[in-house]
Amino acid sequence: MFIAILDLCTAADDRPTARAQLLAERPAVRAMPGCIDFRVFEAPDDDRRLTVLHEWADRASFDAYTASNEFARSGEVIFPLVAEPPVSRRFEAHLLEVVD
Repeated sequence: MFIAILDLCTAADDRPTARAQLLAERPAVRAMPGCIDFRVFEAPDDDRRLTVLHEWADRASFDAYTASNEFARSGEVIFPLVAEPPVSRRFEAHLLEVVD
Protein backbone atom coordinates (compact mmCIF):
# COMPACT_ATOMS: atom_id res chain seq x y z
CA MET A 1 0.00 0.00 0.00
CA PHE A 2 1.15 3.54 -0.72
CA ILE A 3 -0.02 6.44 1.45
CA ALA A 4 0.45 10.14 0.72
CA ILE A 5 -0.47 12.90 3.14
CA LEU A 6 -0.61 16.34 1.56
CA ASP A 7 -0.75 19.48 3.71
CA LEU A 8 -1.89 22.70 2.06
CA CYS A 9 -2.11 26.24 3.38
CA THR A 10 -4.31 28.86 1.72
CA ALA A 11 -5.67 32.22 2.80
CA ALA A 12 -8.62 31.67 5.13
CA ASP A 13 -11.00 33.02 2.47
CA ASP A 14 -9.61 30.60 -0.13
CA ARG A 15 -9.84 27.40 1.91
CA PRO A 16 -13.51 26.74 1.00
CA THR A 17 -12.65 26.99 -2.71
CA ALA A 18 -9.70 24.64 -2.39
CA ARG A 19 -11.75 22.20 -0.31
CA ALA A 20 -14.63 22.30 -2.80
CA GLN A 21 -12.25 21.54 -5.68
CA LEU A 22 -10.74 18.58 -3.83
CA LEU A 23 -14.17 17.22 -2.92
CA ALA A 24 -15.39 17.69 -6.51
CA GLU A 25 -12.48 15.61 -7.83
CA ARG A 26 -12.91 12.91 -5.18
CA PRO A 27 -15.31 10.64 -7.16
CA ALA A 28 -13.02 10.62 -10.22
CA VAL A 29 -9.93 9.95 -8.11
CA ARG A 30 -11.68 7.20 -6.13
CA ALA A 31 -12.62 5.54 -9.45
CA MET A 32 -9.01 5.39 -10.62
CA PRO A 33 -7.31 1.98 -10.70
CA GLY A 34 -5.49 1.36 -7.45
CA CYS A 35 -7.17 4.11 -5.43
CA ILE A 36 -8.27 2.83 -2.04
CA ASP A 37 -9.32 6.16 -0.56
CA PHE A 38 -9.04 9.93 -0.96
CA ARG A 39 -10.12 12.10 1.98
CA VAL A 40 -10.00 15.83 2.65
CA PHE A 41 -9.73 17.27 6.17
CA GLU A 42 -9.90 20.85 7.43
CA ALA A 43 -7.58 21.69 10.31
CA PRO A 44 -9.80 22.42 13.31
CA ASP A 45 -7.33 24.91 14.78
CA ASP A 46 -6.26 26.82 11.64
CA ASP A 47 -8.76 28.12 9.08
CA ARG A 48 -6.08 28.18 6.38
CA ARG A 49 -5.00 24.53 6.40
CA LEU A 50 -6.24 21.43 4.56
CA THR A 51 -4.93 17.88 4.60
CA VAL A 52 -5.50 15.32 1.87
CA LEU A 53 -5.06 11.65 2.75
CA HIS A 54 -4.40 9.34 -0.19
CA GLU A 55 -4.41 5.55 0.04
CA TRP A 56 -3.29 3.66 -3.06
CA ALA A 57 -2.62 0.01 -3.81
CA ASP A 58 0.92 0.86 -4.89
CA ARG A 59 3.25 3.67 -5.94
CA ALA A 60 2.57 3.11 -9.63
CA SER A 61 -1.14 3.81 -9.12
CA PHE A 62 -0.35 7.03 -7.25
CA ASP A 63 2.11 8.08 -9.95
CA ALA A 64 -0.58 7.50 -12.59
CA TYR A 65 -2.89 9.77 -10.59
CA THR A 66 -0.30 12.57 -10.34
CA ALA A 67 0.22 12.30 -14.13
CA SER A 68 -3.53 12.39 -14.84
CA ASN A 69 -5.68 15.12 -16.37
CA GLU A 70 -7.73 15.19 -13.15
CA PHE A 71 -4.66 16.05 -11.09
CA ALA A 72 -3.61 18.75 -13.58
CA ARG A 73 -7.11 20.26 -13.69
CA SER A 74 -7.34 20.35 -9.91
CA GLY A 75 -3.90 21.91 -9.65
CA GLU A 76 -4.99 24.73 -11.95
CA VAL A 77 -7.59 25.71 -9.35
CA ILE A 78 -5.77 24.86 -6.11
CA PHE A 79 -2.14 25.84 -6.65
CA PRO A 80 -2.85 29.56 -7.29
CA LEU A 81 -4.61 29.57 -3.88
CA VAL A 82 -1.70 28.01 -1.98
CA ALA A 83 -0.06 30.50 0.37
CA GLU A 84 2.93 28.31 1.32
CA PRO A 85 4.67 25.48 -0.49
CA PRO A 86 2.62 22.30 0.03
CA VAL A 87 4.18 19.43 1.95
CA SER A 88 3.59 15.86 0.79
CA ARG A 89 4.72 12.99 3.00
CA ARG A 90 4.71 9.62 1.26
CA PHE A 91 4.83 6.17 2.82
CA GLU A 92 4.96 2.56 1.79
CA ALA A 93 2.80 0.63 4.25
CA HIS A 94 1.64 -2.87 4.95
CA LEU A 95 -1.97 -3.35 6.06
CA LEU A 96 -2.07 -5.54 9.13
CA GLU A 97 -5.85 -5.83 9.49
CA VAL A 98 -9.15 -4.05 9.10
CA VAL A 99 -11.24 -4.08 12.27
CA ASP A 100 -14.97 -3.43 11.95
